[in-house]
Amino acid sequence: MQCFLFAKKAALVAPAGRILLQLEFLPPTARRRDDDNLLASFKAGRDGLADALGIDDSLFVSQVQIGEVHPGGAVRVTLSPYQAEAQP
Repeated sequence: MQCFLFAKKAALVAPAGRILLQLEFLPPTARRRDDDNLLASFKAGRDGLADALGIDDSLFVSQVQIGEVHPGGAVRVTLSPYQAEAQP
């Protein structure tokens, strides 16, 4: 619900076509984490973001990074047009 509300308040507009969804997780502690569990923990956020943008979340191509410790934890979200790398 928070992602939906933040996206609506920011008046975000979805780029056309596939969307690169960059997620930078800022954990509350220095404990080790793995990116697949972080992405799974953001499912409700991803769904809320897609709802706020009025798109199907299958348009997202996710990129996950783990950043520095942030009190209380946080997730930085960046949206940009997805550009697939050229295949040889």
